[in-house]
Amino acid sequence: VINIIYYFYFSSIGINNNMFIPPIFYLFNFIFYLIFFFVLGDNDNDNDNDNNNNINLISIVIILSLLIQVILAVLNINGGIVDNTHRRAIIFFNNPNQLGYFALLMLTLFTILPSKLRQNIFAILFTVTLTAILIFYSGSRAAMIGVIFLGIILLFQIGKKYVLSFFGIILIGLFFFPLLIQTTFIQERINLLETRNNRFTFTNISEAQIRGYDRLWLHPEYLFFGAGEGEFDRFDSYHNLEIHSGFGTVIFSYGILGFIIFIYFLYKTIEFNKAYNFILLMPILIYNISHQGLRTSLFWGLLAAIYIISLNEYKMNLFYKKK
Repeated sequence: VINIIYYFYFSSIGINNNMFIPPIFYLFNFIFYLIFFFVLGDNDNDNDNDNNNNINLISIVIILSLLIQVILAVLNINGGIVDNTHRRAIIFFNNPNQLGYFALLMLTLFTILPSKLRQNIFAILFTVTLTAILIFYSGSRAAMIGVIFLGIILLFQIGKKYVLSFFGIILIGLFFFPLLIQTTFIQERINLLETRNNRFTFTNISEAQIRGYDRLWLHPEYLFFGAGEGEFDRFDSYHNLEIHSGFGTVIFSYGILGFIIFIYFLYKTIEFNKAYNFILLMPILIYNISHQGLRTSLFWGLLAAIYIISLNEYKMNLFYKKK
């Protein structure tokens, strides 16, 4: 609503703008949310098998999708648009952070879905390995810790004894690391990380300026009602594109009230199993502190899956307690 109002306001004074695009993004994502909601939400006794089949099928597709991306990465196939707008295209993503975020979302979705594959130690290790390869290939610093974090959660779900196995695999990996690090594939990733880390080392530009956070205190007049998304050249800011933060975008674009509503929505999403769901979402939430990941459709599908799976488990526990 805020964006549409701004769009018509700017259009009325003769400024051509694209502020109608964010509402279309979020409308599409809301439809995507509903798809997950209805596919996973039908949990009547007559349809239990169908629901389980859907969950198992989605989990299989997650693994296949990750595998395809890894093959493309190893073969160094880049199908993204490489131009002045997308100079950092990687595989079929416009930039490495999108690839890292995609892999992290897929692993989180795999973790929440109670599929048969989630009970299989080999399927878990295979999925975590594929995700780790993609995140390392992307060089996304915000996603790197998340894959280890989610791997431990997955192993805890099938038995604490497997956590020790997971750490054992990590130790074996560290043993062979000196050999792996000499490969061209690994060296290219390391050089990419070093380049990104040193981009602004010798300048007086702060991380807040680079990511557009300074807009929050340079334009406090927008904090209550929100400035809307788009037409970023309106603002006196070092970074002339969108704020590199999902939460920062919500606060600045939709105001304090919009931020409160969004946080309440997240709370209602995890309310049936607060502690576990919050821990599960933590890597995604941390990512959205430093990157704008709220437009990604898979994020909204994940929220729908968390709500529905938690609700079904809550109803089941309630049923057994009454019984």
